[in-house]
Amino acid sequence: MTVRNILQQKGRNVWTIDPEALVLEALAKMAEKDVGSLVVTDCEKFVGIITERHYLRSSTHCTRDRINACDPVPEAPRNRF
Repeated sequence: MTVRNILQQKGRNVWTIDPEALVLEALAKMAEKDVGSLVVTDCEKFVGIITERHYLRSSTHCTRDRINACDPVPEAPRNRF
């Protein structure tokens, strides 16, 4: 399997969002477009990527509801099981 194979199955559309968008807006757009990430653009310039995983890992560490307002997530303690 190659990236080309995945793109042929999933499609080549690229969905974007503004860096000032609310995280919930980003999540809603990902759900609407059936994708797991959005390219963050400012005046059509690439500034980053936000993914569902970013939200899940940082949701308890966000101090505000903006994409760029979350601190890096500290490493979670490892289970001993």
